[in-house]
Amino acid sequence: MRGARLAILGVAFLLGLPSIGMAHDPLGRAQPSVATTVKGSGLTRVVGLRVRDFDSGASIPAATLSARARDDHGSVLDVTLTRVGPQLFKTTLEFPRAGRWHVAVRVGGKAVVPTSFSFDVDAVGASSRAGSSGDANAALWVGAVTVAVVAAAGALATVLVLRRRRRT
Repeated sequence: MRGARLAILGVAFLLGLPSIGMAHDPLGRAQPSVATTVKGSGLTRVVGLRVRDFDSGASIPAATLSARARDDHGSVLDVTLTRVGPQLFKTTLEFPRAGRWHVAVRVGGKAVVPTSFSFDVDAVGASSRAGSSGDANAALWVGAVTVAVVAAAGALATVLVLRRRRRT
């Protein structure tokens, strides 16, 4: 009985091996696996891309990345990616105007399986030509809140003074 269980387990293991082997590129090229992180707000985003071989998890020294951003109005922004570590590429996106930007990335290089992917970024704020992104909107909100607080405090003080006068 025990031998039969071991035999079944062995056959199941051997049947599972071809699916593992099928994940490798038949030409022996590295298969990029990319993790993307986008940070920032307004019209500026910092994008980090961690690129490693899908099979081994190791860095791919020959990997090259190119990217381009396009908004809904047809504006195009060429993106320069810089390798800052064995697996890490980084760029800063300075969008010229607010809107949804579609960022397309291509990974290539010698002995690398060509890979493409994309992600969207919603840029918000004022144009970079008018100053730093979002500052005008932030100042407007701070000013409006300040006026509201001062008006509420004034109304409260008036009510308290009127109540005090009625009592006396």
